[in-house]
Amino acid sequence: MNENLDGVVARSWAGLAHISFSQSWANKRVKTLAKIKTLVKDYTKMKKGKSILMGFVLLFGVMACSKQGDQVTVRNAVILAPHGGTLIFLGGGKYGLEFVLNRPDGELMIYTLDSGGKSLPTGNEGFEVRAEVAGQGQTLILAPLANTAAGELAGSTSRYRGQSDWLKSSEAIHGAVMEVYFRNSKYTEVKFEISAGK
Repeated sequence: MNENLDGVVARSWAGLAHISFSQSWANKRVKTLAKIKTLVKDYTKMKKGKSILMGFVLLFGVMACSKQGDQVTVRNAVILAPHGGTLIFLGGGKYGLEFVLNRPDGELMIYTLDSGGKSLPTGNEGFEVRAEVAGQGQTLILAPLANTAAGELAGSTSRYRGQSDWLKSSEAIHGAVMEVYFRNSKYTEVKFEISAGK
């Protein structure tokens, strides 16, 4: 970058040298070009610092593994929850889980996603969720669902469903999926939270 800046300044000065203006005007021009070069270097350092800072912010955000709401920022991209649920990401942002709760029916759906928020079929045989609702411990088994429209079979699907009356509560749900497999990676006790009334 410095060689490019030096070249730009040198070419600019060479152009000025061919112009026959007063010496004082040329001196002012050299000082102005030097200031521009300094500003560009400072800006470049600031951009590098911001990039490094943003990298750490994203790294720690992904390591925390969860963000409530309908969108999450992963690797500088805003990922919208495709089914309007709660998103969490695993494996440095490579894999995602979306939790969609239908309180009136007492139904919880978990969708497995790729880093871009698109369906990612997995070979999980189901999920065991352990949760706490209003101070009570609960367990839920979610079974894989075939999705014939997307060509997904129960043995390789991105949709998992479980149903229980305790899911009808309007209280917040604090839980964990006990085991999740994405390709050759295994994640245990993957924590999530669904806000009260959501």
